[in-house]
Amino acid sequence: MSNFDFVKGEVLLIDKELGWTSFDAVKSIRGSLQKTHNVRRFKVG
Repeated sequence: MSNFDFVKGEVLLIDKELGWTSFDAVKSIRGSLQKTHNVRRFKVG
């Protein structure tokens, strides 16, 4: 995920796993991005 520039508003398309809710997918990805990019808040929606 390091090739994306999320600070400038990059869009990420998600193909979630079967059985996952949208909330589950967003929660997982948000946690990963917060750890790797050291950013506290992400706009989702």
